[in-house]
Amino acid sequence: MSLRMRLTRFALIAAGGLALLAPTVTDAHAVFDRSPVGTSVGTSCSGAKTTYNYPSGAPFKLEVYYSTSSGGTNCVKLINNSGKTTSMRVKLEVPANNYAYAQDTGSYRYYAGAVRVHNTSGKCINVWSDVTHNGRYYKLDLVQAHCGR
Repeated sequence: MSLRMRLTRFALIAAGGLALLAPTVTDAHAVFDRSPVGTSVGTSCSGAKTTYNYPSGAPFKLEVYYSTSSGGTNCVKLINNSGKTTSMRVKLEVPANNYAYAQDTGSYRYYAGAVRVHNTSGKCINVWSDVTHNGRYYKLDLVQAHCGR
C-alpha cells in the first residue's frame, strides 16, 4: 500500500471518528427548564420588589423584582407560606425577547425560583405560576405586566 493510500485511509477513518463525536441537535425545551441565553434559575432576586398574593387566602404569593443590571433584569419567586412541601411551578417570559424564559418546577417547602431574564428594560413580562396543595389547584398569572420596568 502506498503512502498516499495509507494517508487517505487514515484521513477517512479519522473523519469517521470525528463524525461520531459531533453533537446531536435536540429541541431546547426537551433539555432545558430555561431558554439557554440571557436567563437563569437561582436562589435569590435583587432590585425593587412587587408582591402579588394568591386569591382566596391561599398561602402563596409571587414576588416580582426588577433591577437595572444587565440591560434590565426581571426576577420572580413563588413563595410558599403553607409550611408544607408543595408542588409548584413558576415561569417568567419576555415576549419582546423572542419569548426568552426561565422556569422552575418541583416540590418545595419555601419557594420556587428565583427565575430571571436579562435585557428586559422597557419590555413587558409574563409570569405563569401554579400550585397544587392539599388536593387543590391554585393559579396566578401576570400577562403583559411590569412594562418598562
